[in-house]
Amino acid sequence: MQDPLQHARELARHWREAKGGDGGIVLILDGMFVGHAPELPPAALWVPGCFAIARDGHARYIHHD
Repeated sequence: MQDPLQHARELARHWREAKGGDGGIVLILDGMFVGHAPELPPAALWVPGCFAIARDGHARYIHHD
């Protein structure tokens, strides 16, 4: 089974290649592409369990305590 973070990074890379999206943040939830944003949205607006993947592969994982 693939690591969820690695899978999210691969999905983000594939989306960027297909759409020509160089910048911004690719949003992945439950192993699926759910959106793209020019910059990181406030965490309070995210669904828990969402990954935000930057162009350089840096990832943020959102959870609510």
